[in-house]
Amino acid sequence: MDNKIEPVDLAGKVKVNKDGEGKKFLKLFFTGSFLDAVKYGFTNVIVPYTKDLICKASTNVINYWVNGDKPSNQQSGPNRISYWGGVNNSRQVNPPAVKASTPNSYSVGRLEFDERGDAEAVLLRLQESLAIYKSVSVADLYELSGAKFSYVDYDYGWRNLDTAYVGRTNSGTYVIELPKVVPLK
Repeated sequence: MDNKIEPVDLAGKVKVNKDGEGKKFLKLFFTGSFLDAVKYGFTNVIVPYTKDLICKASTNVINYWVNGDKPSNQQSGPNRISYWGGVNNSRQVNPPAVKASTPNSYSVGRLEFDERGDAEAVLLRLQESLAIYKSVSVADLYELSGAKFSYVDYDYGWRNLDTAYVGRTNSGTYVIELPKVVPLK
């Protein structure tokens, strides 16, 4: 790739973790302590699921109070009448074509930094490169972090890093929370 990103001098170590949530739980359950597996399952499965459930329930209650809508999973469709959008007497004969989405099997390994400053420096360098080149690849992320990467990592990356931030894991390491990766080519 033609983009040359200035490398970051890291003070600590970086570990690339490509395991999914289920694999991490099973590994902890069978090779770690039971308490660690329960804590991981509670923190990474039950708490996010409960938050999502509360948000959906709150949205349904507010929609019912404000609009009189009955709670349902489907909030739009041919049988739903919107009183907010004005009058539209035309009936749609054919529903709009739904673009078939192909499942994205590409997975970015989670980089775990020993030092918060290292993670912040890598994120800052990614943001600077994004401002110059209009996109950054997963290979750029790995290269900045000193991790190994393959040629496929150049094909995926980001065009927007506004929601990216540095977070801390339960194990005390730091990670860069990045938006979903998109194909660059």
